[in-house]
Amino acid sequence: MRGRLPIGALALVLIVSLAPVALADEFPHLVINTPDHGSTVSGTIDVTGNAWDDVQVLGVKVRIGDGDWLSAQDTSGNDTWWSWSYTWDTTTVPDGWRHIGVIAWDSSNQHTDASIEVFVDNEPNENTPPWAAIDEPAHGSTVRGVVTIRGRAGDEDAGDAVEMVQVRIDAGEWTNATPTGDQGSFNHWAFEWDTTAYDDGWHAVKARAFDGDVWGEPAVAEYLVDNQQDENRAPFAEILHPKNGETVHNIVLVHGVAGDPDDGDRVELVQVRIGDGEWRDAVDTSHHDTWSTWAYQWDTTQYDNGDVRVCARAYDGELYSEPNCREVKIANEHENEPPTVKILHPANGETVRGVVLVHGRAWDDRGVERVDVRFGDGDWRRTTDTSPDDSWTTWAYEWNTRERDDGCLVVAARAWDGSLFSEIHRIEVCVDNEDAPPVVTILHPEDGAVVHGLVLVHGTARDDHYVKRVDVRVDDGEWHQAHNTGRDRPWSTWAFEWDTTKYDNGEHEVCARAFDGRQYSELSCVTVIVHNVGHDDRAPPFLPEGASPLLAFGLLSGLGVAILMWLRSHGYLRK
Repeated sequence: MRGRLPIGALALVLIVSLAPVALADEFPHLVINTPDHGSTVSGTIDVTGNAWDDVQVLGVKVRIGDGDWLSAQDTSGNDTWWSWSYTWDTTTVPDGWRHIGVIAWDSSNQHTDASIEVFVDNEPNENTPPWAAIDEPAHGSTVRGVVTIRGRAGDEDAGDAVEMVQVRIDAGEWTNATPTGDQGSFNHWAFEWDTTAYDDGWHAVKARAFDGDVWGEPAVAEYLVDNQQDENRAPFAEILHPKNGETVHNIVLVHGVAGDPDDGDRVELVQVRIGDGEWRDAVDTSHHDTWSTWAYQWDTTQYDNGDVRVCARAYDGELYSEPNCREVKIANEHENEPPTVKILHPANGETVRGVVLVHGRAWDDRGVERVDVRFGDGDWRRTTDTSPDDSWTTWAYEWNTRERDDGCLVVAARAWDGSLFSEIHRIEVCVDNEDAPPVVTILHPEDGAVVHGLVLVHGTARDDHYVKRVDVRVDDGEWHQAHNTGRDRPWSTWAFEWDTTKYDNGEHEVCARAFDGRQYSELSCVTVIVHNVGHDDRAPPFLPEGASPLLAFGLLSGLGVAILMWLRSHGYLRK
């Protein structure tokens, strides 16, 4: 009849269920932690990584390019090769891209290889000259008396620094400035200028930086020295639009007012400067040629989006006014670009343990709205915005590594700008928490259950490193090794076939223990009741007295289906 399982098929299921499970020996696992793939290296470096196996790793060797295979050093401390290292003097090979190959083999003579590419760069790079900038007073200012000129300096070369900043007035001698940066650095500097030693009028101030080898190009600012108490007072100019802090785009009309405090004197010109550009003439919009109102058309599309300073100054024929400035933000519309995200900590290949603060940076042309992180194949988790302005420029996530088993995994991050996700940034880290004993649990049979015939004892096991074995015993008998049925991790699930007909009817204790290669777990035990019925003419084995053949067939069918489902769910049979 349709839907009824043939007796032959049931017999085949029972035979398969009683067959021993053959476990395939796994290939060893191998990971290169440092240096990063694609990184630039120089001098003597350590090539490091991890290796592990279901049996035993016997060794690791490293090869540079097409050279000889050379033995690495076992740094695990317990002869397992869990961590290994190889010291490489990169000066023994020419600069350029180099292939690093690694191989690990186990006691079953199976091997696994891994490789990366790095760029060797031992040749000295050309020295980049340092730079200097003058910040105060603003370019074009009127100065008198003793004036403090302040600025900044820096060097783009890694490991290089500014050792000296000098200032010169007009064509005079270069004079050392004073460092005012952190820890006495020239990141910021100052110079006292006594303008009374110079004639009234325009003077050029130059500043240059020195890194110990070369001088940088001088920065120049011009100032109007006005020490004489002339009757003529400087005019003024004020920007009315745009307002300070305003966001602008496309064509903007910069406009304002100007005037002169001296009776009978008047403004002859107003000029506008964008950023560090040149001063450009504005347009007189007054009706009587007084420049009482003025305007300047500014095409913001010719500038990059971001913050910029807009300044205006007036001229009365002799003196310029102090510049009047506004800080505005350019935000011209353009095609939306996806945001960018980067994990700064932990570093790629780093070993982590305990509570770790995963943090990094994110940025976008329109603003980042969210940053998520993911551990291995888990779910995406929302991070915390740690920026002072809700911009997600910095973010962080507290990760408790003790919630995961020890081993290497990928940590990923992504940013969201409201429309697009960023490219995913990935790093690989290795969790190595304190070695804790494994944990084992019996899922079937349940405590107090009545069992008979062949019983499948099965359950789960876990460890912060790896479970090596699970054993099962009945009462005070010998320990017998169970079968590994775990898919993602060895011994995450296990099974043991128990023939209860070899035991007397009554209560029996079934216990399981797990072993991680160093420590046994606490015992997991259940007490069950064995109830087997003897063979006679009225009922087949495993059936109570008086049971009908139909009931016998039903019980056998249920047993066959249950075994078939278990075999399929644990990967022993294909669907």
